[in-house]
Amino acid sequence: MGGSRWAPRAGAVVGQYTLSEVVARGSAASIWRATPMAEAACAEDVAIKCISGRRVRRGLIENEVGTLSLACPHPNIVSLLEVVAVGEWTCLVMPLASGTALGPDLEQALSSSGGKLSEANARGFFRQILLAVAHCHSRGLYHGDLKMENVLLQQRPGTPD
Repeated sequence: MGGSRWAPRAGAVVGQYTLSEVVARGSAASIWRATPMAEAACAEDVAIKCISGRRVRRGLIENEVGTLSLACPHPNIVSLLEVVAVGEWTCLVMPLASGTALGPDLEQALSSSGGKLSEANARGFFRQILLAVAHCHSRGLYHGDLKMENVLLQQRPGTPD
């Protein structure tokens, strides 16, 4: 199913995974939930970021892959499992991060807590962000696009309620 006509869509195959639904969409890339096929090394659903080679220069894609490789492992940074090229598309396979994006509607993102975060919970999330940023900086990496849409809130063991 390679070739230049391939485009991400539900049911499309990327490596050992089948795309099922769009999780997020940007101008040059989309992030999909994908289900592993029987022969896949990972038995759980993954997230696959499909980046169009027509909309993004190859050097920028290589930079993102290199940055993810250098930044991991870290418990507060999504790791890169593999890179799959399909036609003009580059697909980054990552663990599926469960969580709520701190996107345009923060109130909706926090609806489970009545639209508000306790001070202790906010401190826990802020600490996770700072630890991830400090880790990147210690490796000479700088995010360059740190914004609410690129942060996932995720309750983890040890995180204040």
